[in-house]
Amino acid sequence: MSIRHKLAMLLLVFIAVMVFLTVDFLYVSGDELAGAEQMTDTAEVTVEVRDRTGTQLLETHTLTRGQGTALQSLILRGSYLRTFSESAQVGKDEKTYDIYIVLPEQPQTIRFAVLGSRLLASPDTFGGWLKIRDKDWEIAFNGILASP
Repeated sequence: MSIRHKLAMLLLVFIAVMVFLTVDFLYVSGDELAGAEQMTDTAEVTVEVRDRTGTQLLETHTLTRGQGTALQSLILRGSYLRTFSESAQVGKDEKTYDIYIVLPEQPQTIRFAVLGSRLLASPDTFGGWLKIRDKDWEIAFNGILASP
C-alpha cells in the first residue's frame, strides 16, 4: 500500500471514530439519568403540574407505588438528545411539570423538570435540557398521572 492509501484509510477511521463519539455524546439513554434508577418502592414521588410560565401551580399528584414504578420505567426506557441549552421556551398550550423524588435512604431530593412532551431536565446529571425523542412520552406520562 502506498502512503496515500494509508493516509486515506487513516482519515476514514478518524472520521468514523469522530462520528461515533459525537453520536455517543449527543444520545442519552434513560438509564444515564441520575436518580431514575434509584427510584424504589419506598420513594415518595410528587408531580407538580404548572402553567406554561411555570409560576402558577395547577395540580399536585402524589404518586402511588405503581405510578412511581411506571414513571421510573418511562424515564429509564426513554431516549433523549442533548440540546446544549440551559434555557427553553414552552409552547403556547404546553404545561410544565416538576417531578420530585424523595428517597427515604438519602437526605436529598431528586428533581426532574419537563416541558410538555419536548424537553426534560435532570440538573443533577446534565445541567441542561434534553430533548425527549419519544413522540408519545407526554401521553404516557399523563396516563400515569391519571391512573389510580
